[in-house]
Amino acid sequence: MSDKVAEDGRGKRLAAGQQIRIVDISADAGAGMGMFEELHGFASADALAIHLKTATQQHYGVASRQYLAAIVPEIDEIRKTVKDIVRSFCDTYVPAGADGQVGRVAQRFSLIAVGGEIATLYGIVPWSRGEAVKAAALCFEQWLAARGGHEAAETAAGMEQVRTFLLKDGMSRFIPAWEESAPKGMQARDVAGFREHAGDGWDFYVTTTAWKEICIGLDPRRVAATLRQKGYIEGAGAHAAKSMRVPEYGKMRLYHIRSTFLEDANEA
Repeated sequence: MSDKVAEDGRGKRLAAGQQIRIVDISADAGAGMGMFEELHGFASADALAIHLKTATQQHYGVASRQYLAAIVPEIDEIRKTVKDIVRSFCDTYVPAGADGQVGRVAQRFSLIAVGGEIATLYGIVPWSRGEAVKAAALCFEQWLAARGGHEAAETAAGMEQVRTFLLKDGMSRFIPAWEESAPKGMQARDVAGFREHAGDGWDFYVTTTAWKEICIGLDPRRVAATLRQKGYIEGAGAHAAKSMRVPEYGKMRLYHIRSTFLEDANEA
């Protein structure tokens, strides 16, 4: 879905609500056979795919009739089973402290797991108990890994957007104002801020104007608050931006981003 939205060419991104309503899952199972994990005796993934396509054109709807016939007479008991499996799935696979968005997606995966476990319970499919939960959990964990963590989507997007900007323009649009051999002549309209050596990396000082540019499409205050909460922005009092004096440029308000912000990303 995100790839489709990106085709617009205007820098649009999926909103958090869209990301949890339309969940992206990789079609590659990671076993070197495309979407398949095993070939069930077929010579290739292509042969298995052709067999499945042919079989499903000839036989369809049989399992669904048996499924409905089995659960409708016992729907009250089924409801209890659903609640138990959903609760167990979320307790097991949702990381502690995860954002509510992650929890809601986990509930959707858990309902798929419930469907498979009930089909197993009534002998509609020849699976072992727990197999459907294991399969749903694998897909959920792959989605979570591709998402980049269990925080709110807006939080992850904001951090990624700031990192991308600094990696792309950190050397070209930030003046090393505290260095003895600082280059001269950089045009003011291109300046996004200043940088200062901090160990093996750089601390960046972003102007308030450039911060809005960096956070385009997001809430700049929320992004700043997130980075400050995580210890990546050194603010002053209640403000994420602090007033400071820059050699040859005077006093101004700047967002001070510590070098650890990029260093931690490299170690992830």
